[in-house]
Amino acid sequence: IVEENSWETHEEGSARINMSPAAAADRQDSFALGQAPAPARKNGSKKVLILMSDTGGGHRASAEALKAAMLELHGALCDVTIVDFWVEWAGFPFQRFPQQYAFLARHPILWKASYVATKNPVVRVLMDFMVDLIAHDRIRGAIQELNPDIIISVHPLVQQLTMSVLDAMEEMSALPRVPFVTVVTDFGDAHPTWFHRDVDVCYVPSEPVKAVAEGEGLADDRLRMFGLPVRSSFWKDTRSREQVRAA
Repeated sequence: IVEENSWETHEEGSARINMSPAAAADRQDSFALGQAPAPARKNGSKKVLILMSDTGGGHRASAEALKAAMLELHGALCDVTIVDFWVEWAGFPFQRFPQQYAFLARHPILWKASYVATKNPVVRVLMDFMVDLIAHDRIRGAIQELNPDIIISVHPLVQQLTMSVLDAMEEMSALPRVPFVTVVTDFGDAHPTWFHRDVDVCYVPSEPVKAVAEGEGLADDRLRMFGLPVRSSFWKDTRSREQVRAA
């Protein structure tokens, strides 16, 4: 997902975050994955915020893989922070969310019931309203304190609340909102909560997941199909498939 020489400004390159010309003019420091942007901080780095939560084994691993790749490829141009969204930021009553998820995982019937129920649009609207009511101000304060240049989500349950907060911040400040990117880490299928139609870019790992994203209303120009985030020992390996199999 993170490629060498992959920092990009709005004006240059081909794989860009889509922003209106007015938004791009107002926020010269906004960027996507492409070539090195103009420095916006004292040390010329860009502050990257990666949101995850320890529900299952893949979300933290994906976040760590992205961070390692950015630091490997861009070094001092990156200031990367990984945050467990629910535990570190959302607060009560969400701080035990990983333990609650683990409980559901140990009881497949409950897990499936929760998964199916939250696919219902009405249930999702009610759930999003409740979560926003409780945690909106905390999340807004945390984002304002960290002041990231871009936010990357590798978890299905942070899109809606984070986008709500970013939209509110944009309205209050009259500045374009911080670019928001989703990196989907489910390969064969994906829950609808992964997808918010207003994200700047959504990376999907497979055609079935891309189909779910399109079904949830994401425009094709916001979708990028890549593989899953992996450790550098995989993407730096120059051996052919035959050589790897023979090893």
